[in-house]
Amino acid sequence: MKNAIAAINVLGAVAALIAAWWWFRASRTNLPKIDMVTRKPAAPIGMLEMANDMVVAARLNGIAASWSGVAAILGAISIALSSF
Repeated sequence: MKNAIAAINVLGAVAALIAAWWWFRASRTNLPKIDMVTRKPAAPIGMLEMANDMVVAARLNGIAASWSGVAAILGAISIALSSF
């Protein structure tokens, strides 16, 4: 039983690392930097490009949330099995 719990813990950790990787990728957008003085973009940007970047980031966030859910479920299974 201890081996099964250890394996589930390892799988949970791997799923959490995968989720972190996807969230890191989602945080990398091509949006221009904002000038802190004027509060305007430092470079010109079109609405279509900005919308596309947001759609891509949302898709990557969804993937990351799914992996985070897998990690949480594996953690719950590990806790349930360790109580026996």
